[in-house]
Amino acid sequence: MGQGSKYSNGSKGNGLGTKGGQINLQNEKNDIINRDALLAELIKSGVKINPKDVVFIVKDKSGQVVWLENGNTTKGLEHIKKHVNDFVSKHNIQEKHLVSHLKNVIKKSVVVHSQEKILKNGKMGLEKIYLYKRKYYTLGAIGTNGYIVSMYPIDGGK
Repeated sequence: MGQGSKYSNGSKGNGLGTKGGQINLQNEKNDIINRDALLAELIKSGVKINPKDVVFIVKDKSGQVVWLENGNTTKGLEHIKKHVNDFVSKHNIQEKHLVSHLKNVIKKSVVVHSQEKILKNGKMGLEKIYLYKRKYYTLGAIGTNGYIVSMYPIDGGK
């Protein structure tokens, strides 16, 4: 068998997903667009997003498409994990259900407060307070593009 013959019919490195040995990002984007309508909406709008890093993507009750990426210690899921014990105690969830809980909070909650604000990263964003199941309040720092910077439970509505 020659170079690349197993996967590319012997096209010398120009097989599936490659263009002259480089990943063909357009094909990857097209695959994603066909698979997930909300992700497609973001990609088509020109939002900077890393599809491979996306944990979930949903539309909240205000109509905004919101997504969570794995992130790092200052934003995204890794940052939110610092508040997991607060979610466990205040929202009565198990730690292993944090991601599904966050998704449900955004997808099924009533947005009781939304205000443009300069976030800690210095960029303009939205401070949103979500009311879930009529008793659990969650404050979310959401970029104007829908990226979830942070979320944590709060007492009451503010």
